[in-house]
Amino acid sequence: MLQAQISDVYADPRTGDDIERHRLTLQYEDSDGILEKVVTAEQAVAALPETTESVRKILSAYRTIREFFRVNLQDDPAEIKRFLVAFTTRIKLIRILTPTITNALKVFETINDRGVGLNAMDLLKNLLFMRTSHGDYPKLKDRWKSLIDVLDGCGEKPLRFLRYYIMSHHEIDYHRSVREDEIYDWFVKNADACGINDDPLGFAETLIKCAQAHANFLASNDSQGNDNRYLRNLALLGGALRQHYILLLAGRHLPPLLFGKLCAAIENLFFCYIISRPRCSSGPSPVGLRNCASARTRRPWTISSTNTSSRTCGAGATVSILLSAN
Repeated sequence: MLQAQISDVYADPRTGDDIERHRLTLQYEDSDGILEKVVTAEQAVAALPETTESVRKILSAYRTIREFFRVNLQDDPAEIKRFLVAFTTRIKLIRILTPTITNALKVFETINDRGVGLNAMDLLKNLLFMRTSHGDYPKLKDRWKSLIDVLDGCGEKPLRFLRYYIMSHHEIDYHRSVREDEIYDWFVKNADACGINDDPLGFAETLIKCAQAHANFLASNDSQGNDNRYLRNLALLGGALRQHYILLLAGRHLPPLLFGKLCAAIENLFFCYIISRPRCSSGPSPVGLRNCASARTRRPWTISSTNTSSRTCGAGATVSILLSAN
């Protein structure tokens, strides 16, 4: 009975030939056929390689289920059968057929607006597919995968990255910023300004470029991947401080010289903040003081009234880049 729930024989509607197939098939490349590999048991599940993030999550879910059986059902076949009967008879699967893929995406968005826990990244992906022509779906799928791979590679949380993108590229109310639960609504309301409606593929490409630049910043490099001593110093000054990444994203298009001076100005600001903020009862740590002292072993940049370049960034702020030093 269990095997029939997993796979069965179907008749080809054109030829009438019997075809054995799994009842559930993941139709995206990242799945790497993992469900079939688990079911056929040709290789021990523990030995299956976690080739993609999707495979890793599915194998993690599988191990969680097995642990549930071990703890709650003691791996007793009779108890597992009772659980299976209850599971298959009490849970109803509703299948909705739509005339077009666009309608299917709209149903997906509507259903998941009723309390099911999808995050803004999932919904934004769905929105992009809704705005993309059917023939461009493979391109969008590849670009979205590239975006996720970049964020996974640098260990950044997708929702935090989307907040940084919004705050660094668009006008917002900087008194309240944008909360994570407001990200998707913000993109829906500002779809024209972002280019989502007119050029969803271009918008996805912009996100990829921003993510690549952000990954470089996290590694103390500039947007081109070159080592930046000011960003290394910022990591020493306060590894948990992240507000400066918004300014760095806003200035990622600056020429190398100006971008370096932006980083130097941010480092000076952070240094002044750290040494002037109120001390806790135990005082600053010796390690922190040594790091601060190491970060200041160079002459400071000063304001030049005649040779200054500016770039407008998110929240209506203006970053002034100083072009001369004393």
